[in-house]
Amino acid sequence: MTQLIKLGDLIKGAKMDDYYRYNGSLTTPGCWESVVWTVFKRPICVSPATMSRFRMLKAIKGTSVESIVDNFRPIQALNRRNLIHSIRPGSRHSDFCEQVRVPICQEVGFSMTSFPNMFGHQTQEEAARELERWRELIDSGCSHRLQNFLCSAYIPACDGGASFIPCRETCRDVQKTCAVAMLKSRVDWPKELACTPLPGLGKSNHDCLAETRPPQAIKSLMIGQVQRNRVKLTWTGPFHTRTEVRHYEITMSRPETGLMHKEVVSVTRTEYNSGVLRPGIYIFTIRAVNYLGYGPIETRSIAVKDLPQVNSPRFGTKIQPRQYGIKHKGVPSMFSGFVDVQDQGVANDFCRIIRNGASYFLTCALAGSAIEGEMNYNVTGAGVFVPGYPNTWYMRDKNHDGRDDYCRCVDVGARQQFSCIPAGFNGFQLDAEFAPIPQIYGCHRMHINAFLGP
Repeated sequence: MTQLIKLGDLIKGAKMDDYYRYNGSLTTPGCWESVVWTVFKRPICVSPATMSRFRMLKAIKGTSVESIVDNFRPIQALNRRNLIHSIRPGSRHSDFCEQVRVPICQEVGFSMTSFPNMFGHQTQEEAARELERWRELIDSGCSHRLQNFLCSAYIPACDGGASFIPCRETCRDVQKTCAVAMLKSRVDWPKELACTPLPGLGKSNHDCLAETRPPQAIKSLMIGQVQRNRVKLTWTGPFHTRTEVRHYEITMSRPETGLMHKEVVSVTRTEYNSGVLRPGIYIFTIRAVNYLGYGPIETRSIAVKDLPQVNSPRFGTKIQPRQYGIKHKGVPSMFSGFVDVQDQGVANDFCRIIRNGASYFLTCALAGSAIEGEMNYNVTGAGVFVPGYPNTWYMRDKNHDGRDDYCRCVDVGARQQFSCIPAGFNGFQLDAEFAPIPQIYGCHRMHINAFLGP
């Protein structure tokens, strides 16, 4: 029986007009270079049931039957290939964001833009000349949304290479509230700024900018101590899509020492886990952020208890010596060096990236642990370890818990940014990966000092 299979049924949820494309090769022998690869910028979700079926697959290796795991290829060199990306009508993408230089648009809540815009203007100066014809209408105060709407149209907000044009609902609201003022000023609404073609606002929409006010407060903020001396925050965000809340901003402070740590957390998250903390009183704050400002701050405090041996090095309180007779020194072109993942106060732990077939993993030979071998501190948690873009990796204590974290530049959606895997008591905590502050976008072309960071 012949059954037709529609490709679209296999990739439901994919944004078919938002992708990268390059000429590549087959992944099976003989790897002929006759394939055009298309990579969607937004990940396609796979259900747990489907993943369970994949995990049941087996392969014959020699005389044994083993599960098929870690059969992906590592990052390959570009090798003079041309990498292209799609440009959707009305929403433009570029490799770099640039600082907003147009004075009238430096007060609307976003500071970065990219060109060309939806009208085909190539530069900010060209768009600024067109904006001047709206000056009288803006000064009339007919709508509190007008200035933000015009700026997001002519000087589109840029976030990691993706630019966001205004939403259809915002356009229609401005048209309605400014109708009388436009008649008085004898200004006609331009055809190229028609509202109907603009994307509509919806819970799944990620392509338009419709903030009308700073976000509201988060709800149901809870705090507690979990897993020895770590702290966990949970909350319920305000109603949001990307147009209402851009991300959450969390700060952790310890008044007695002056410690202050700040992190940006994805809008999709509803919980936060700290690194290992020393005993004491800690104050946590959280607020929602969008392009127009900050939401109200919610504050919680907690006394982290002094639990035995939690804050001591894994092999005792005495400073332990380095291991020097290490056989597996790691991949030469990737991170390796002595750091401090035991909170000893000295860089005596040797950490490096080791290759195992097609996959890489991060491991350390802890100071004072020669009897346990040279790979006794590894990555823990669900997920796959990603080494990051070449020459962007570094190890440094970014969450201020006394242990050096592994940080590198990775792909997050359509943009490249730094992300850190915190070092914990028993290993690197993949489940607690966080974005360091300050964040740098477009970091994949940088060359970072392996121990100082950017």
